[in-house]
Amino acid sequence: MHQPHYFKFNTPRVVQETIEGETVMIDFDSGAYYSTDQVGALICSLLEKRAGVGEILAFISSHCSANPVDIEAGVQQFLAELQAESLIIPAAAPANHPSLAEVAPLTCFEPPRLYKYTDMQDLLLLDPIHEVDEAGWPLRKQN
Repeated sequence: MHQPHYFKFNTPRVVQETIEGETVMIDFDSGAYYSTDQVGALICSLLEKRAGVGEILAFISSHCSANPVDIEAGVQQFLAELQAESLIIPAAAPANHPSLAEVAPLTCFEPPRLYKYTDMQDLLLLDPIHEVDEAGWPLRKQN
C-alpha cells in the first residue's frame, strides 16, 4: 500500500494544541481525546508546519543520535496510529517549502506514543459545537 508523503490534521473534526511538550487532540465526531509524549508532540508540530514524512524523518534524524531505522519505524507507526484514529488525513504537498526554524528539536529519540481517552465522550458529544456549519463555531447549521 502506498503511504502518502504529506498529512494534515482532520479539521474541523479534530482540534489540537501543543502545550509544554505535549499535544492534546480532540475528535469531535467520536468524542475521544488524545495526548502524546514529547516525540509525538514534535511530530505533530512538524505536521502543523506542513512538513512531509521525509522532512519529519530528516529533522528528527539530524537532531537525535538514534538509529535511523528505529526513527523511521517509530514515526511511521505513530503516523499510522494518527490515521487509524482519523486525526490526520492525506494532504497535497504544500505550495511553499515549510519553515521548520521555530520547531524545538529533541536530543534523544524514543518511539512516540499516542494515548486515547474516552472518559469524556458523552460530554464532548453533547457539546453544541457539533451543530455548526463548515465555517465553524459560532455559526449554527441551517436546517
